Amino acid sequence: MLTIRNLTLTHRRDLRCFVRDFSFHLHAGERAALIGEEGNGKSSLLAWIHDPALVEDYMLVSGSANRERVRTGYLPQLPGPEELRLTPRQLVEREAWAGSDPGRLARLAAELGLGPELLAAERPLATLSGGERVKLCIYAILAAEPDVLLLDEPSNDLDLPALVWLERFILETRLPLLYVSHDEVLLERTANVIVHIEQLWRRTEPQVTVARQDYRSYAAERERRFEQTAALAVNERRELAAREERQRRLESAVAHAQRAVSRQAPSEGRRLKKKMASVQATGRRLERAREELTARPYREEAPVLAFAADVAVPAGRVVLDWRREELRSRDRGRVLAGPVELYLRGPERVGIAGANGSGKSTLLGEIREVLEARGDLRIGWMPQNYDEAMDPGALPVDWLCPDGDRDERDAVRSWLGSARFSGEEMEHPLGELSGGQRAKLFYLRLIRERAEVLLLDEPTRNLSPLSNPAIRAMLGAFGGAILAVSHDRRFLAEVCTRVLELRPDGLHEFDVSEWRLEG
Repeated sequence: MLTIRNLTLTHRRDLRCFVRDFSFHLHAGERAALIGEEGNGKSSLLAWIHDPALVEDYMLVSGSANRERVRTGYLPQLPGPEELRLTPRQLVEREAWAGSDPGRLARLAAELGLGPELLAAERPLATLSGGERVKLCIYAILAAEPDVLLLDEPSNDLDLPALVWLERFILETRLPLLYVSHDEVLLERTANVIVHIEQLWRRTEPQVTVARQDYRSYAAERERRFEQTAALAVNERRELAAREERQRRLESAVAHAQRAVSRQAPSEGRRLKKKMASVQATGRRLERAREELTARPYREEAPVLAFAADVAVPAGRVVLDWRREELRSRDRGRVLAGPVELYLRGPERVGIAGANGSGKSTLLGEIREVLEARGDLRIGWMPQNYDEAMDPGALPVDWLCPDGDRDERDAVRSWLGSARFSGEEMEHPLGELSGGQRAKLFYLRLIRERAEVLLLDEPTRNLSPLSNPAIRAMLGAFGGAILAVSHDRRFLAEVCTRVLELRPDGLHEFDVSEWRLEG
């Protein structure tokens, strides 16, 4: 069992508190999903549980966990530089017990779809696809036989068969599990405990809710409770306002009568004086009643983002008519697929799925080069690895508006506020922001650049379950063309007008109806 006692996490830079006096017990068989908006400290909480040294440079911490009595298996959202230099064999040997059962390791590798050629590869993890790295890291963690699993975005970059395996593994494991995921389908199908970290009142007040129920029930109950409390607060204020108005009219009438009473009617003056005292006592009771009103509920809201309505590609206009006899990897030139051909018209939204390492990102990169060389369309690019296009030392406003004047920079700050960035977060270097916050920055840049064709590599991989519906709605309403590599089942089903699967023999139409996402 994992136990956390009285944990408080505070950012060193701006002293913003993410978690205050939080206590929690995680038992065997519990599959706890850690949810919350981008930048709310979910990854920091997982990292601290595993090893406080991972957050000590940027977090002030008080509280304790029983980590000395449990062995945690931790999957970070991104592998560190040391891990990226390891070969698959070195990674597994570093994590696994020397006496690990070879048969068990072989079965585990087979379930993950890890063949001998990948496990024995002599090239570093940095040269593998994102999905291959995730599966290898999960494999190494499980090989070490931990007591508790801490997984930060385990579904990131996994191909569809591996996602099915991950769902089954989460459902069947008896290990206590605490995990972060953007994948709403995964959350709905696997979580039986919800830990919701929020930042209320303009991201100044932390709140952590623990609900031992499934994700869909939690979301529905939270919405119902919010609406009921909001309606109660409105009704109480309406009724109190009516009573206060009657009170003001009565007090005014008594005061007018007092001014008009004759000195020759002392008994009437005494009666009115008593009447005024009673009226004023009622007024004081109403003032106390205002202090006891049901508080208006507050919750974090989804980002408010939208492309300009006049950014569009006319229906039927050919955006891409592309063919390659062979698609080759850029690092070693090996053949990934072929022949590959792709036809894209405005305003289509085409999703590209496929196995890890099949060449989807390579395909997207080649198409980007072709489209940007043409120069007749504004191309927007969102890479899988954000560091390809971001200086980690830059500030958000500088990255979004490097040459803008004061008015433009003020407008960008307003946009950042719409994306739920606080004033303090706008002053954080990009390297200190969460993956989800950086994803939202890419969308803001695509909007600002008025991109007509979007090339997106895993566009929802780091976004929270609260942000993802808003992003899907924004992309679904986009008037231009979209080509997106994704394994996000809900994104592919709800946003894309066509889904293609990249296989060794080329691109093939893919039917998403079999996923039964609402089941």
